[in-house]
Formats: sequence, C-alpha cells, structure tokens
Amino acid sequence: MAVLGLGVVDGRLRPDRMNAIVDGYSKILQLTPTERTGVLRDMVELSALIIAFHRYYRHNVRFPGSPAADKYREMIGVVESLPERSPTLRT
Repeated sequence: MAVLGLGVVDGRLRPDRMNAIVDGYSKILQLTPTERTGVLRDMVELSALIIAFHRYYRHNVRFPGSPAADKYREMIGVVESLPERSPTLRT
C-alpha cells in the first residue's frame, strides 16, 4: 500500500520511487532477493486490486452515479506499469 500511495505518479508506478521506498524499508529489515523481485511485486498488485475493488464498490454500488464511478480503472494502469519480475527492482 505504501508503494501505491507514494510511488504512483499520473496513474503509473515510478520504479525509482518504488526502489526508494524499498531501500528505506530495507534499512530496518532486509528483503531476500525473492521477496524483492517477486513477492513485493505480487503484493503491490494485490494492493492495487484491493484499492480498485474498494473504489468500484464505493462509487458504483454504495453511491451509484458518482462522478468518480470510473476511478477504479486507474489501478489497471498501475498494474500494467509494474515491472516484470524484475530488472528495475534492485536485488
């Protein structure tokens, strides 16, 4: 969730920001290479799914007709911009 909150600019994930967040976290607790290149990506994707569902439910089910009805779609671009397992995430 922190990566999504701090690493997304204009609907796309910025790998430099993601690396900065993970580097800061790693000063407290080291991540294994597998965690850093695989599990982390999966958790960011899962977090985007949770946010998309919450936005869809809130703006389409609870409050139909909301001007933010399509806001959940922003997470699609975020997931598409995630690096594959992952040359941009340093190990």
